[in-house]
Parts: sequence; C-alpha cells; structure tokens
Amino acid sequence: MITEDRAISGLMLERDIKENILIAEFNKHPKAFLNLKKDRQTANEEMHRLNVKAASIQQLTKSLSGGNQQKVILAKWMLTKGDIFITDEPTRGIDIGAKEEIYKLIVEIARNGGSVLMVSSDMLELVSMSDRIVVMNKGVIEQDDNPDTIYHTPKTKFVAKFIGESNFFEHEDGSTSVVRPEKLNLCPEDEENATHPEPQLYGTVVDVVFYGTIDKVFVRLDNSNQTVVAYQYFDDVKRWQPDERVGIWWQPQDEVIVHK
Repeated sequence: MITEDRAISGLMLERDIKENILIAEFNKHPKAFLNLKKDRQTANEEMHRLNVKAASIQQLTKSLSGGNQQKVILAKWMLTKGDIFITDEPTRGIDIGAKEEIYKLIVEIARNGGSVLMVSSDMLELVSMSDRIVVMNKGVIEQDDNPDTIYHTPKTKFVAKFIGESNFFEHEDGSTSVVRPEKLNLCPEDEENATHPEPQLYGTVVDVVFYGTIDKVFVRLDNSNQTVVAYQYFDDVKRWQPDERVGIWWQPQDEVIVHK
C-alpha cells in the first residue's frame, strides 16, 4: 500500500534508500542469512529502474525530494510482485515531472498483471488513469461507473461537483440541471435570425481567461448572484469581452438532471 502520508507511514526516513526498498520483500520472504552483495545489487537496480534521483542507495531517504520518496515507496512494493496495489493520493505534494513518472509506474504495474486501487481527490488524475471510478461521499457510494460516464453523466450533484466546473441550474421541483462548460453556448443578447435554440438565460460577462486553446468566459446571471462558466473555442466563435451582454443556451441532450 502506498499511503497518503509517506513521511509517517510510508518510509523509514532515518534509514537509507536500500533498506526502504528491501524492507517489504524481507518481510514477505524472511531469510535466515542475508546476501548483502545481492541485496545491494537489487536495491541499486530498482533505484535506477524507477529513476530515483540520488547519489547512491546509501543516501538517507529523508534527504530526497517528495517525488523521489514516492518512487522509493513504489520500488519497495513493486519488488514484492504483489497482485493488488493500493495507492492513496499517490501524487499529492510532488511536481509535475515526478507525477508523470509515478503515472508511468502505475501503468506498468497494471500492464504486468497487477490491479491498482487509486484513492484520489484529483478528478483529472482519476479520469486519465482509471478503467472504473467509484465516487464516495461520507462512506456512501454516489456513483460507480467508467470515467466517461462519470464525467458526462453524473448521477448526483455531489458527483457533478467532484468533476469540477459544472454549471448548476436549480428548478422549482427540487431537481437540478447540470451542464458542462463545454456544452454551454453564448450568443449576443439582441441576436436576430439565430439558428440555435432560444436562450434559456441572460447575463453579463464578468471575466474572460485564456486557457490553452479556449477562452473560459465567466457570466453573472441576471437577477442572481450566480456565475456560470462557458468554454469557448476562440477559433470558431466570437471572443467575448467583460461587460458584454449575452444569452445562454444549451441543447437538451447536453444537460443532466439530478435530484440530490
């Protein structure tokens, strides 16, 4: 198990890399006599295979960066050749480069026949890494499905909030329409001869943030303190400016109705 708090329950920080890598294998297969030369060779091979950046296997684990400490933990458990690996927030507190390396190692475990149970509060991480996602809230399963269904068809408001940046529109009957930002469309308030559906709502643009190939357009709804966000691919549509008045519309098939 790769624990959430590597400093407390994942590593022996005052011991060197070699001991941390070998400890689980020793516990799994106790030996009456140690082959120190072979043990050093095994630890050294694992350190280099997982690209742990350190001077040698004698370096104290506490002196490593967070990402390299996490790789030492992975090396420890991968050496046991277990069938099931539990990873609890495996990339918390490490830089982007180290995250990518951790992801590759987790994929390697799966490709070699292992099963990986990843516990994470990072939705993008889960969507990109998982074959199946179980969203839980206070011990209760809110949804158990494949990543595509979780992302596009959340069953509850909690799941939609977990996905992030969904727009919520409350109805008098207590239900809620959930619309993803990429499905929310904007048009000029006074647009004539439009070919799209009539806007369901109107509002004022309050901010526009350039984000890769899209503009994230934030709109405050009329007669409300609610702000919604729409993703606009600026190569295809008008680029909006703050204080512009807009109509907001979406296709019926692009909204998901949730009741709790």
